[in-house]
Order: sequence, then C-alpha cells, then structure tokens
Amino acid sequence: MVNDDVYELSFTLTATKVIEEKVINGMTNRINDKDEKILVSRKGGKLIVKKLYTYHLDRNGEKVRFEMKQESDGSKRIIDILPAFLELTDKQTSKVNIIDEIDRSLHTLLTQQLIAIFLESCSNTSRKQLLFTTHDRNIC
Repeated sequence: MVNDDVYELSFTLTATKVIEEKVINGMTNRINDKDEKILVSRKGGKLIVKKLYTYHLDRNGEKVRFEMKQESDGSKRIIDILPAFLELTDKQTSKVNIIDEIDRSLHTLLTQQLIAIFLESCSNTSRKQLLFTTHDRNIC
C-alpha cells in the first residue's frame, strides 16, 4: 500500500548535520520521535524519510491505519526488537545483540518463540550471540 501522507519533521541544525553524516547509501536508520517511529535512508544521495504506521482490520475487514502512539506497549516492543532478531537469523552474521528485559510487554510464549527462532539459526560454526536479561522464570 502506497502512503502519500506527509509527515513534517523539524530537527535542530546540529541534529540535521548528524543525520546527513550518519545516513549512508543503502542504510536505514531509525529515529524515535516521541511515540512515532521514523525511518531515514539515503538513495542516490537524497535522504528519504518514512513514518511507520500499523494497520488493523475493522469489523468489515477493511484496513484502518493506526499511529504508533495508538499501539499497545507490546506491539511497540516487538517492532523495536524485531530488527535485531531478523539480523541474527542471517546465517552469515557474526553480530552480538544485547537486549535488556527481552520479555518487557511481551507474552512469555512470544518471547520463547523469538529465542527459539534465533537458536534454530545457530550452528557449530556461527559466531553470533544474543545476550538478554529477563525477569520471567519461564523463559529458558
């Protein structure tokens, strides 16, 4: 679905310079603006800014757009940590991702499934690591 909505961002001059310097071609950076999720990338030297929305089906099966600030804490949390898990399931990666309170605002079964997916992607030769803290004794 194409989204033609315009979301105006205003940054300080210093922040704008940092964004210009940090965002390189082919890379996407996330900016948290209050409760919103903003993605900034560069293509052909031009900065591209996108705002993340979620969609839910209403009673009639029609898609209804939600702002991130309308989402539950659990939905926001999974959106925040999912990129780390996607990166870790890449068989070629050797990254170490650290997640504090991995289970925060997530159901125990969802957290267990995320960890299981990571472990299934590991092998005797992989060098990737997932370090996390939790208060949930059911996560093993």
